[in-house]
Amino acid sequence: MSFQEPKNALVERRELLLLAAVVGIPLLLRLLVAITPTCISSDGVSYVDIAKQIARGGDWFHPIFPPGYSLLIAAVHTLLGGSFEQIGRYISSVAGALVIIPAWFVWRSAYGAVAAGFSCLLFTMSPLSVELGGHVYTGPASLLGLFAGLYA
Repeated sequence: MSFQEPKNALVERRELLLLAAVVGIPLLLRLLVAITPTCISSDGVSYVDIAKQIARGGDWFHPIFPPGYSLLIAAVHTLLGGSFEQIGRYISSVAGALVIIPAWFVWRSAYGAVAAGFSCLLFTMSPLSVELGGHVYTGPASLLGLFAGLYA
């Protein structure tokens, strides 16, 4: 049984503001990378092709790539339209920034709010994390699922 002192409202508000800043800054960086024209990776091409097949009502099967990410791209395309590749970039950007929320809660329970905020900022501001978060890659969405599972 835990006997923690109840947090006051000011401390909770500060923690939520810290979390919002730690999510907002990486999201902005990833979106800047996502709108910058670059060559799509070969894996990204495969995910986009699978998404196009799904959107046409075709087969979602691919011998190497799992269909979950492509299903998400196809679903967003069905709702909003637009470029399949750009949708994949935006999904990676949002997932890469949202991974901070469950990671923050996991790390906050172990190390406290300030350490968790700093860790999340370093984790999501690393150059590789920003780069992958702005392209058609499954890594950011997979990390979001991993940390959400750890938090749950």
